[in-house]
Amino acid sequence: MKKALVLMVVLLLAVLTSGAAAFAGVGNGSGPLCTAGDPVEFTGTVVDYLGDGGGIVLLTDIEGVPTEIVLHGIGPARYWDDLGVDRPAVDEEITVYGYIVNCGGVERYILTSVEIPGEDPVLLRDETGRPLWRSLGRSGDAPYGPAYGKNGDMGEYGPGYGKNGDAGNYGPGPR
Repeated sequence: MKKALVLMVVLLLAVLTSGAAAFAGVGNGSGPLCTAGDPVEFTGTVVDYLGDGGGIVLLTDIEGVPTEIVLHGIGPARYWDDLGVDRPAVDEEITVYGYIVNCGGVERYILTSVEIPGEDPVLLRDETGRPLWRSLGRSGDAPYGPAYGKNGDMGEYGPGYGKNGDAGNYGPGPR
């Protein structure tokens, strides 16, 4: 009886640890591997937004057929505000540039810049493909500085979240 109990415990541990390893994936946090493909250019009308910065739906003609395409990485409203440019409005015609990526067998269009008639092109990514609105971490080596505050300032919502230089309305009490 004791041998059977030990055998069941060993089998149970083997099943549980193998299942956890299967769900863990690579283990380095890299997620699915993405490969960049060909550059793309589309001119069309903005139909919808996918959340704040998630992307846009653009109505364009592909080989004479009206087609809605999803383009990822338009950038958050705060990025456009900091540039002093209005984000394209729904029903506005724009030209977008980007590239196709294949992530785990799923192809997506990633935006690199947007041209709005009468405005300078808005760049969305650097030469390595990183979004220009993202910090490279809390090291201060990116446009928004350490801890998300512009130029390293503290900000409106407490340390590290805004850009006005103080602890903010929701931060710690008076210093």
